[in-house]
Amino acid sequence: MLKDLESSTRHQDHLRKIKKKWMDESKKYKESIEHMKEFQEETYQKKNKDLINKLKKKEKLLLTSLENNQKTRMKERQKAIESMMEKEKLARENVEKFLQQQEKERLKLQNDTDKKSKKLLLIYIIYYYFFYS
Repeated sequence: MLKDLESSTRHQDHLRKIKKKWMDESKKYKESIEHMKEFQEETYQKKNKDLINKLKKKEKLLLTSLENNQKTRMKERQKAIESMMEKEKLARENVEKFLQQQEKERLKLQNDTDKKSKKLLLIYIIYYYFFYS
């Protein structure tokens, strides 16, 4: 009986050692799995932050390029408006000069016509005076 008890306790001790060994192995495995999960979560968080930062940078870059494009378009529009205003001003000046020139020519023609009509009137008066008096 004692031999059975001794053998049973040895067997139980052996089983306990094996069980403890596997429990320790299992604990190590679980810890390593937990570390891997934590590491994966950390890397996921880092990648996520990096991607968010990249997206923010791209968005800022796109917004600034859009603003720059709008500014250049506005500058081009302003230049076009200014050039059109300048052309319109030149056209008005040219029209004004042309009208002034036409007025001068008209006045000159009117003066010439008046002089001719006065000469003709004088000639008619002289003719009438000499022939009908």
